[in-house]
Amino acid sequence: MIITPHMLVGAAIGARVRNIWLVFILAWLSHYLLDFLPHWDYLDAIDIANPDHLLKMGLDFIIGI
Repeated sequence: MIITPHMLVGAAIGARVRNIWLVFILAWLSHYLLDFLPHWDYLDAIDIANPDHLLKMGLDFIIGI
């Protein structure tokens, strides 16, 4: 799955929950819950030597931030 949804859900959990251990547990669970949803990956196989792959991953990360 792309990185952005995972980051945004984790940030939303962290913004609403005050207990750090509960944040950790909920964020961990949300990762797996998001992975249950049908989705597409923008890369079939990650090749960090490929500049196009690095660009896609970098943009995904930046959008999430």
